[in-house]
Amino acid sequence: MLKILKYDLKKIEVHPIKLSLFILMPIILTSCIVFISHMHEIDDKPAEGEFASNLLLFILRISTSYFFLPAWIIITTGFEFKNGHISRIIPLLGRVFYLKSKLIHSVLIALLFTIVACISYIISFWISEFNYSYYNLNWQVLTQFFVVFLSYSLLLTFLIIVIKYPWQAFGWFIGIRLIENFLSILLTKLLKLQFSPLPLHLIDHLYSVEGDYPTYYNPFYNNDIIAPCAVILCLIIIGYASFRYFLHNDLPRLSE
Repeated sequence: MLKILKYDLKKIEVHPIKLSLFILMPIILTSCIVFISHMHEIDDKPAEGEFASNLLLFILRISTSYFFLPAWIIITTGFEFKNGHISRIIPLLGRVFYLKSKLIHSVLIALLFTIVACISYIISFWISEFNYSYYNLNWQVLTQFFVVFLSYSLLLTFLIIVIKYPWQAFGWFIGIRLIENFLSILLTKLLKLQFSPLPLHLIDHLYSVEGDYPTYYNPFYNNDIIAPCAVILCLIIIGYASFRYFLHNDLPRLSE
């Protein structure tokens, strides 16, 4: 485990693009969250509890939007296929080692985004007119941050190790999101389901309730085990299929 962790951290240290991303993305994400939450406070003048709930919902939604966590996965994992790194490292360390490193990498990304989310939340409250103690960060919120970010990281990693090319994987992710949005309307409106049994929407249900306007929801406050268990089952099925596909199919050639 320690060898895998050192391997994953070393890739960030020696790769200038990944190192720049590691430094810049948290700064940009935090700045966006703080600025937009401050404008929300000025323009909409929400009550303190409403501001806290809206802030948590916004942090989770923008962090998992196309240009932050998905972009991180695309750059850090997808380009390992694009630049031939994986074709050089697999003969040395093996496919199982590489897959384990991707799981560790997903955990590290989830931890990083959880820290950024907490910092953004604290700063947003600090510059607001509200009392931060009203909605303090607790284990339920921290758990929600980590589980949502880890779920997205794993799902995107599974997608990339199947598609193998970063921009194609990013296109697939956008397409899957659009298709799920369409199917979600059919399932929730026509069949009257409370939430959509689709991968991305199952993860989204860990922090929001679908409706005319999404509202903040935390299953860890309500002892709702169905939502987390549904996500775990979905990730196990998709992860198993993705890993089997990766272990038994050819890698991109160095010349591609």
